Amino acid sequence: DVFRRHFRRKLAALPQLCSTAVEGALRLVQEERDGKAIDQQLFKSLIEMLRSLSFYKDFESKFFERTTEFYRKESEAWLQRCSLADYLLLSEEHLSKEKRRCDHYVLDPATLQPLLEVLRQEILAQHAQRLLSGFSELVRKVEVDHLARLYQQYKDIGAL
Repeated sequence: DVFRRHFRRKLAALPQLCSTAVEGALRLVQEERDGKAIDQQLFKSLIEMLRSLSFYKDFESKFFERTTEFYRKESEAWLQRCSLADYLLLSEEHLSKEKRRCDHYVLDPATLQPLLEVLRQEILAQHAQRLLSGFSELVRKVEVDHLARLYQQYKDIGAL
């Protein structure tokens, strides 16, 4: 514990070092989101170090910012190239991936709900009018699974 306090003081005196560790962790998240294999143990170690040295909140705030940016761009791209049904599948898939990331990399348990709120805001709430306009098409085609998916996802953000 004495060593950790001493190490934390040294890091606090060198904010660029802490910033580099945070940016490194964020880069690994981005690489994984882009489909690249990452050194999972390195990421877990970085998160554990940030947590034990009380720098996790620095990581978390930037993690939410980067997540917002990433899913804002991703959701726009999905809208351009996907049907409503495919969009809903991608939405569901990415919500699951982000939940797994939180669990697998032992992110702080308090990170999960705000992370899911960011995702739902960028993926669903921002595009509600456009996505819900496809409702009648799903009804016409009797696509019950996709209607259920649409209902569940919008229920989760309180839009229904």
